[in-house]
Amino acid sequence: MESEILNCILSKIGDYLLDATVRQIGYIYHFKTNIEDLKKEDKSLRSLKDSVQQDVKIAIRNTEEIMNDVKKWLSDADSVMADVEKFEEEIQVNKTCLYGWCPNWFWRYKISKKAAKKTKIMLELVHSKRFDRVSQHRVNLPGMDVFAPKDFMPFDSTKATLDRIVEALKDDKTNVVGLYGMGGVGKTTLAKVVAKRVIEETIFDKVVMVFVSQTPNPTNIRDQIADSLNFKFEEKTEQGRADRLYLRLKKEKRILIILDDVWAELDLTTIRIPFGDDHKGCKIFLTTRRQHVCLAMRCQHQIPLNVLNEKEGLSLLKSHAGISDESPTLNDMAIKVAGECKGLPLAIVSIGSALKENTIGEWKETLRKLKMSKLNVIENADRDVYACLQLSYDYLKSEEIKFYFLLCSLFPEDHKIDLEELVRYGMGLGLNQDADSIEDSRGQLRVRVDNLKASCLLLDADEEDFIKMHDVVRDFALWMASKQNHAFLVNASISELQKVESQEQYMAINLVEWERGIMLPDGLIYPNLQILILDAYRYGSILSEASDAFFEGMKALKVLTLTQVQLSMKSLQFRTNLRTLHLKYCKLEGISSLGKLKRLEILSLEGSEFDELPEELGELSQLRLLDLFNCFMLKRIPPNVLRRLSHLEELYTGRTYYSSWAVEGMNAETSNVSLSELNSLRRLTHLLLHIHDKCLPKDFAFSSTLQSYEIEVNEDFSIAKKKFSKSRILNFKRTKATSFAAFKALYPTLEHFTLSSIVDCENIVPTIDPKGLNELKCLQLAYCGELKCIVDASLPQVPATAFSNLMELSLEGLRGLREICHDGRPPKEFLEKLESISVYKCDDMYTLFPPMLFARLHKLKKARIRFCTKLQKVIELEGPSHSGEENLVLLSSLAELTLLYLPQLRCIWKGPTQYLRLKSLKKFEVGGCNSLTYLFSSSLAQSLVQLEEVIVWGCGRLEHFVSSEEDNKGEENVVAANGNDILLPKLRKLGLEYLPNLISLCPKNYKSTWPTTLEELVLRGFGNFAPSFIVELEAVMKTAFENLTNLEIWWCDNLKHILSLTLAQNLVQLKYMEIGKCEELEQILVVDDETLLNNKDHLFFPNLFQMKVIKCHKLKCVFPVNIGRHLQQLQVINVDGANQLEEVFGHTNRGDLINDKQILLPQLKKLSLFYLPNLTNFCSVDYHFIFPSLKYLRVKDCPKITTRFSYAQNDQSVHAEAKASKTGEEDGSAVNLTIWSHLELSDILPPYKEQ
Repeated sequence: MESEILNCILSKIGDYLLDATVRQIGYIYHFKTNIEDLKKEDKSLRSLKDSVQQDVKIAIRNTEEIMNDVKKWLSDADSVMADVEKFEEEIQVNKTCLYGWCPNWFWRYKISKKAAKKTKIMLELVHSKRFDRVSQHRVNLPGMDVFAPKDFMPFDSTKATLDRIVEALKDDKTNVVGLYGMGGVGKTTLAKVVAKRVIEETIFDKVVMVFVSQTPNPTNIRDQIADSLNFKFEEKTEQGRADRLYLRLKKEKRILIILDDVWAELDLTTIRIPFGDDHKGCKIFLTTRRQHVCLAMRCQHQIPLNVLNEKEGLSLLKSHAGISDESPTLNDMAIKVAGECKGLPLAIVSIGSALKENTIGEWKETLRKLKMSKLNVIENADRDVYACLQLSYDYLKSEEIKFYFLLCSLFPEDHKIDLEELVRYGMGLGLNQDADSIEDSRGQLRVRVDNLKASCLLLDADEEDFIKMHDVVRDFALWMASKQNHAFLVNASISELQKVESQEQYMAINLVEWERGIMLPDGLIYPNLQILILDAYRYGSILSEASDAFFEGMKALKVLTLTQVQLSMKSLQFRTNLRTLHLKYCKLEGISSLGKLKRLEILSLEGSEFDELPEELGELSQLRLLDLFNCFMLKRIPPNVLRRLSHLEELYTGRTYYSSWAVEGMNAETSNVSLSELNSLRRLTHLLLHIHDKCLPKDFAFSSTLQSYEIEVNEDFSIAKKKFSKSRILNFKRTKATSFAAFKALYPTLEHFTLSSIVDCENIVPTIDPKGLNELKCLQLAYCGELKCIVDASLPQVPATAFSNLMELSLEGLRGLREICHDGRPPKEFLEKLESISVYKCDDMYTLFPPMLFARLHKLKKARIRFCTKLQKVIELEGPSHSGEENLVLLSSLAELTLLYLPQLRCIWKGPTQYLRLKSLKKFEVGGCNSLTYLFSSSLAQSLVQLEEVIVWGCGRLEHFVSSEEDNKGEENVVAANGNDILLPKLRKLGLEYLPNLISLCPKNYKSTWPTTLEELVLRGFGNFAPSFIVELEAVMKTAFENLTNLEIWWCDNLKHILSLTLAQNLVQLKYMEIGKCEELEQILVVDDETLLNNKDHLFFPNLFQMKVIKCHKLKCVFPVNIGRHLQQLQVINVDGANQLEEVFGHTNRGDLINDKQILLPQLKKLSLFYLPNLTNFCSVDYHFIFPSLKYLRVKDCPKITTRFSYAQNDQSVHAEAKASKTGEEDGSAVNLTIWSHLELSDILPPYKEQ
């Protein structure tokens, strides 16, 4: 029997050995197949990765947040592909032994096995791509802090009003607060200050500000709220969107909605804003010019905002007029002028800005006009404000600047006005007649806008090239336009256009809220109308339609903007006065009729649908700008059309599928315009172009007269983001170096240069440009496999000066790149203005900055070096370099240094570092550098006075942060001003992860002084702490924890405890504590002084927001039970996988000295207890915890728990009570319990029974 068993066992072993042997032999037999499979899967993975990367680029352009799974997948793919690249190189180098005469079987076995393993990894990675989309939502929009006024002057009167508003909003019984006051008194400014303050004081979690205006639109109001909360409506109907908004607002516990500029009662239930009994956490704050609006809106607090008193008004006037107390004559005059402004801030600011640096005579004339002003009473406006604004208007220097001011009132209320639109409208109306070009017109407009802003008639819009106009100023401008017999119509619907009286008085119409998807009416008679704007400030999918007769009664029309309208161009053929025509996202027919508009100067067809430009377009001899941006349907521009546009200055064809310009061999009927026609356009200065290199004609060269350009060659998807930019950009992809000759005239002015997958190119200078690209600011090089250096100084053509203005350098995937500058001294001024460098996957570099190059880096601010497998030194200090005083400030501007995955990096700086001063370094990260043994020399560490963030991880041989002097020859005689102290006065974040050989932060004879500024401490992966490091760490904790907000400790196996009670009392700012997988951890908090625990004057963790404990198996309890009463801000408790945990809040085993055993956690929203096999209670027996804010409760796989969870209906709170012996369902204990929402609490939990 025994022999049979033995035979059976031996047989099985034999089978296993045979299978294993066959499998091992199979690696040799299938060598070729395994290598081919590897290449096949590598190609598949690269293709899939490129596809995902393209989706990511598009998502980022759309300001969407990339999902973490996608980021990780891309990172894994990069890592695997880099590994495979290295593996393939190994195969090429070691293919055979004995000079190729016989195969090396052991090598084949090893390589084949590796190939099979890597193929499997790639297959798994391809199959693990389970995401259908790469992003889940848009990046959060800027909050209220962006809109907080920068120049708010807190006078006593406004401060008192501000305090009243804030106190009213704090009142639990208050739902709606109203602020009323006349136009120009500062209601909007004060509302923004309120928003800033209630967020700073944490009265509300969210603040949303909505601009309502005289014609409130519920859809627009909902959209503004949705944008502020960063959520998107999926519903199509208005009712569906309203209901969705209601549900979204209900999720906010404390939210303030500011309704600015309310003119009449607003039905909040129609908009679906929950407040009052429906949602006590949602409060309304409105501003209005009319007190009866406050009454109609049932405001519990109606607060007036009065004008400034005499002293405050005078102070504000002097501030904006620039008057000092040393000017008695002007001071006397200022008192009188301020008195005439009646205490109105808008009027005071406007007059003060207009009179700045003016003579006493002009002050007297202003005072006379203010006293004599007799404006007619204007409905809904204060005559004193209008009188002051008219004086500011009268002070404007020219009629053109006055008309531009009036033109700004055409745009919607609170709208960001695009200066590009403004200049085009001005040109259409014949303004800027003395400008020689469109760019000159832009320059003139900017000067005029600056004057208007200086006069406080226009405002900045927090975005470059955009402005805004205050609603009171806009009302004044509209009134002023009507006074001058060219009235503007801005508040009408399409259907009302036919009913408007005195249609002949209107010079301009902009229908802000016009209906979509309708037939535009015929029979309109506006004989003096020069501007018609039917724009879509919110795009939809429904087109309106215009008949051929719609424009018949508008014979004076000069400027026309239509958005999302279907029309035939025949309807415009008799509007021969048109000079500016914008047809955005329209569907166009009969486009040949464009040729009839002989005076047209500006033509924009952005995003419109048509497949071919007509030959008749060439008849527009006055055309100066042609905009075809986003015209995805455009397939053809006939030859000889562009060359006839002799006055054309600007051409934009970016982000279109129209990239196939003429290619040799096309027949005449289907051929496209040739690029050579561009050189016939002698006035062309601005060009946006997206082409293929095969469309470059032989011997063609772009003209040097281009002032700005963005040209993309072979880009699959155009990355052009902004039209009308002044930048000069070239972007080449998959192009031969021979194609570069067409662009040589642009190199002297080129600012941004991107080269990707370029062939036949070993250097940039002198091969591409022998003159040195001295205007270049940004150079990006990617996957150019033959590139060996950027500048080859060994070649005779190399210029004396090169890259003298380069500020940003990016090197990615350049497998052949060995050095930045080859052979000898770099050209003059080379990289001397460089501020940022990024190096990624450049596997043939050994030293990034040799001495001759490093000495040039006076302005370097940011360096990021990653995945360079052979890099041994970042900075080489030994060897020939510049000498003298300049060496004393080397690297003094460096603010951020990142070094990741550099396996051969032995030192960051090689040589005597006493000439380096890292006095600006703020952020320092090193990871995956397994050959590093130290980070800083002692002298270098003493210059880190600005360092704010240090993250070091995955450096297996790292022993010291700072090396001793003995380890750094050449520094023995260097003595810092602060002796042997290493000071880090501004350090905010310290992250140390997976550093198994770390001995100490500082050498023995140096003392580190830790700041009280430390906010975040992360420790991960310390299997065994060195004794010297533990001593340093305890010193850090004693001195640097005063402002600590985040504490994370993971995989620190030999830690027995985290904090003592004495130390914990210093952690008053701590918000997040996370402890994970510390196998030997027995206590998080050691009670070293019982009197502290029971002393009410001592606070422990008063600001703790989140507590997580994961898989700490020897832990018996998380906190002593009496700590619970200190945790008044705690919102999240998550305890997972602690095998020996018995209680979350437990006894100290030293006697409980507190009689009150009821503990309230008022802010706790989420409680999770997972996989705790020995958990018996949430808290010690006879204690009673109350959670009034709990929304999420989950208890899973806690078989011994006896704590009773119950729900009190009267105050909607959850109770957790620990009793001595009761178990089972009858007492409400929870072995497995999941509650996802506070709405489920009463349904799942038993009712609370008061004892």
